[in-house]
Amino acid sequence: MNRISFIGLTINLLVIIVTVGKEDSALRLAETYEDFRTLVELSLLYEKDANAHIQSYINKFGQRFAYVLYDCLLEQGNVVDMSIYEHIQ
Repeated sequence: MNRISFIGLTINLLVIIVTVGKEDSALRLAETYEDFRTLVELSLLYEKDANAHIQSYINKFGQRFAYVLYDCLLEQGNVVDMSIYEHIQ
């Protein structure tokens, strides 16, 4: 599956994967194809320690991930304090 094909999959499909107990698989797929929106949404919805996972994605992907995180949080009506995340480059 190439990156374009993967992006065609919706968050709903990955949510189904999560509901059958395959959270790690869904996150790995999203990470492999750099589907940052899905990483953000799955982390916020299903991860017990969302901030630690989000920080690890910021460390790995930098600003590309941070921008999507910021947009998702704003869309959800959250006040965004990105200073809690370190080393956004």
